Amino acid sequence: MEDFSIIPKVLGKYFDFCKEPGQELSLSDLRERIPKEMLDHSRDKGQENEDYSFWLPLKSNVTEKEISDLESLLRNKLPASFKHFLQQRYFVAIRFTDVDFFSNLPGLLVSAFREKIDNYYPQLPRKNYLPFATYRDYGVLAFDANKNATNNEYEIVILDHEDDYTTPELYARSFLLLFDTLDKQLGETIKQITDYRNNS
Repeated sequence: MEDFSIIPKVLGKYFDFCKEPGQELSLSDLRERIPKEMLDHSRDKGQENEDYSFWLPLKSNVTEKEISDLESLLRNKLPASFKHFLQQRYFVAIRFTDVDFFSNLPGLLVSAFREKIDNYYPQLPRKNYLPFATYRDYGVLAFDANKNATNNEYEIVILDHEDDYTTPELYARSFLLLFDTLDKQLGETIKQITDYRNNS
């Protein structure tokens, strides 16, 4: 069995970092976008803007049925590593330097993906590209299911809205290698902020 331990490790590091002074807004969003069970009432006091609230990255209870329904929506099987990712945490947003994952909310996994795909990427699943995260402000990351891959661990490509998402560029050889990259980026960000604080 493949080792997916880097996924919970990086997510733990990310959410711990979000609790650091100056990073709190990483865990806030429009209140209407946050399911009631994810609201962090302990941090609501003193909120100046009542339209916004803090949220909790709860343990995920994504079911095999939800994953199967998501695979039906995407017209392809998903990588085992990505399924493992979905079964770690519920989240409104996870934003790394360049990568912003589609939300994973209790009972809303498939509907959130459907809304995103219908609004922005309706053509991609028909072409065997399985979108799962936005890239900067101009692109989307997608699994390339056009090539055979062991355990469906597809390569990840960037598609750019400038050419209507028609020219894929390789971004990572697999979801686990993407997490290697995210781990390094997050480590560098934490170091830069820590150095800045220590030298201020």
